[in-house]
Amino acid sequence: MQHILVPPPTVVAERHKSERERLAICTDWSNHSTAWLMRHRLGLRAVLIDLMAGVEIKGDEAMIQALAEFSKRNASHVKGILNLTIPLSESALWILGQFLSQLGLSTESRRPMEDGQRVRYYRLNTSDVEFAQKVLEYRQRQREDRERKRQESLELQATYAARMQSQYGINAPSTPPINEDGDNNRGGMDTDPELSDYWWEQVKYYARLLFWSGKRLKGKGER
Repeated sequence: MQHILVPPPTVVAERHKSERERLAICTDWSNHSTAWLMRHRLGLRAVLIDLMAGVEIKGDEAMIQALAEFSKRNASHVKGILNLTIPLSESALWILGQFLSQLGLSTESRRPMEDGQRVRYYRLNTSDVEFAQKVLEYRQRQREDRERKRQESLELQATYAARMQSQYGINAPSTPPINEDGDNNRGGMDTDPELSDYWWEQVKYYARLLFWSGKRLKGKGER
């Protein structure tokens, strides 16, 4: 059976890419895309959607059993990618608990009477869910804020370039975006020193021209 390769969400791919761009000489990157794909293949996403929605489980559900069986068959890959050891003797609920713990989640249980017997139901710990939701909302706001600042920066650069072209007939050099730490070290920088020198000579020329024009106008006014 041929498996269809599912790409990770944009936020995961961008995080994966940005880490490699920022840490170009590092060889110990976090494989965000690979980890996401492994969890997707395990079926953990579907389980989490139900659990986050408040669904309770007993451990005998088909998707929980499938997750455990896949984990055991691919224990070496789970270890290599997610750094989790999956013993072949452990139960499906224990295995699920390891994946949840790695994501900062835990479960709580209750034991109601059903047909004269106690049956244990598991659900996500309420405080863990609340904290996870706050973290997700905070990260989403951060992404939206970064995108808003990026758009504002692009608009300012476009306005500045248009003004330089209109007033002086020259193209302003591109300005790299400001990082959160204040460094201009990501893309958009003019790397040709001759072009950069030419631009500065043009700026100095027009500055001198405006300066002497102002002095001449002032001198005529005084006479």
